[in-house]
Formats: sequence, C-alpha cells, structure tokens
Amino acid sequence: MPTPLPALTKDSIQLADWIELQALTSGDGSANTGQLERALRRTGTFDPDAPEEGEVPHDSDHGLIEGKVDEVFAELEDRAQAADSAYPFEVSRAEVKTKGHVEQYIPYVFCLCLSMFGDGAKRLNIQKDDDGDPADDLPTYPRRFFEHIATIAAANYIGGEAVRFGSPRRGMSPSFIDALNELSWSHLHEGDGYNNDPIFGSKDRHLDIVAWKDFPDQRTSKLVLFGQCATNKDDGWHSKKPELQTGVFWGNWIKGAAVSELIRAFFIPHRVTSEEWDMHAREAGLFFDRCRVARFASMAADRSLTHDSGDWDSCLEWVSKMMSVGEETAAE
Repeated sequence: MPTPLPALTKDSIQLADWIELQALTSGDGSANTGQLERALRRTGTFDPDAPEEGEVPHDSDHGLIEGKVDEVFAELEDRAQAADSAYPFEVSRAEVKTKGHVEQYIPYVFCLCLSMFGDGAKRLNIQKDDDGDPADDLPTYPRRFFEHIATIAAANYIGGEAVRFGSPRRGMSPSFIDALNELSWSHLHEGDGYNNDPIFGSKDRHLDIVAWKDFPDQRTSKLVLFGQCATNKDDGWHSKKPELQTGVFWGNWIKGAAVSELIRAFFIPHRVTSEEWDMHAREAGLFFDRCRVARFASMAADRSLTHDSGDWDSCLEWVSKMMSVGEETAAE
C-alpha cells in the first residue's frame, strides 16, 4: 500500500523518497506533482492553521508548496543524473514514472526502501531452511544485504576485486585472526598477517569492505580501499563517518607496514543534499551515497562477485515485502 507522507516534513530528500515509492506502488507506475501538492496540503506542513478535514485549504501556503515541489523534482532530476542507467525512473517536469520492473533496479530500490523503512525491519520471514521453506528462527538483516551490494559497487568502481569483511563473514573465515591472515596473504599480498596483538573479542573493527586492483605482478603499491557501511536511518549514520581509521586498523592488527596507500571509503543507502555533501565527504573519505552505490552495483553482470550472491534475490524479496506491508511493519 502507498506510504503516508512523513508528517510535517519539509525535507526535500524525504519527499523525493516518498514520491519515488508512490510511483513504485501505484497501479500505473507513476506519481506526479499534483499528488505531492495535495499530500503537503493535507499534512498542513506549510500552514500552522491548516484546515480541518472538509474545510477549504488556505491560499497563503500555495506559493510555499509550489516552491517545495520544485525543489523535490530538482532533487529527482539530480538522482537521475547521478545514478545514470541504475535509476529506475524517468523524471519530467510534472511526473515520475518507472522505467521497468523492480528486479532490473534492485540496488537503487533496495536502498530507497532501506532509507524509508530502516534496517530494523528485519524479521520478515525471508530466510529459508534446508527444505526451502520460510525459517521463522532465521531473521533477515537488511544491513548485510546492503554490505553485499556495496561490496559489488566497490569492486566495479575501482575495476578490481572486493570482499565483504564485515561480521558475520561468508566466504572468509568467521575468525577475526584467520580473516586478517587471509586478507593479508591471499587477497592483498601485503603485510605479514595477524600481528599477535590482543584482539579483545574483535569481529571486524568497523571494516566492512576491502577492495583492491592488482597489477599482473601482484606486488604492493596498488589501489586498496577500506570501506565502512552505515544503514542507520535519518541522521544516525553521521556519527559513524570517522569510526574506521585505515592506518590505525592496519597498525593494530597486521604485521608489517602497509606499502599501498589505504583509501578510506564510506557507503550509505541514503541521499545527501548538495549543500551538505562536501562536509560529509571530508569526514567520510571516498563517499558513496545511494546513487553512487546503485550506479556501480548495477554494473555487475555476474552477481556472484561476492560470496553473498544469494542475497541479491533476498534483496528483491525484502523490497517486495516492505512495499506491501508498508510503514507499520517497518516500525516494529
């Protein structure tokens, strides 16, 4: 069912998310400026003396609402440019219309739903048991799905390889020490494995993604990216930006100094205004928002680029459930 408009919001990012979701859930795959204007009037967002139901709306807020609608559609046009072929909508001056089926645009639509509903909406009975039936005791964690998508995006962006290091790992050892050895010896061919310092129960120490681009000689001095993901809704991701310190991570856990420069990256499923972009990017390092993640994750012709390839289909199922159960289930 269509999601209600966030109450009393003037945030163009949230409103753009809302109108995209309306297009995805509508019968004809479209949403327009008229729907947004009517929704803003009903919430009384721009008029503190908004009429009660059945009363005639005030005219004083008309210009403010029109201006906000223009801002929202400018944001949608910016998304279309940033996500490029991974953007699932066509945007005109007065309408947003879906371009194809949801499954053609999993990275973007998944990130959209993650922004709208949050990563707490997890117990949706998506995981399957050995017989292929829903497993009630296996909760679904959208955060891990996002890490999978972001890992693919990182590999495609640098034109190299990537692994999801975040705990719990798949394809790498669940042991932090063994995973460090594998990362050093088998993937990066740099450093000399775990340095034998106390680990204090470490799982991943904020390191979710490692991507690299080898030369044929597989020697040091190459492109290496250390990335962290943050799916927290609203402003909850802001405090995570400085958590991963690449040099500190390497110095604390891996023997021998890193020769290659370790590039710090930060991945979120959200959108950021152009006014705030530089501020966040300075703290985040190489900054991947929803559009950048979707753009490069959608380049994957082979979904098995990571050991979490089964999550691709689970992403689609989670998206379908979230769009059908709506905001009530997402808040549970």
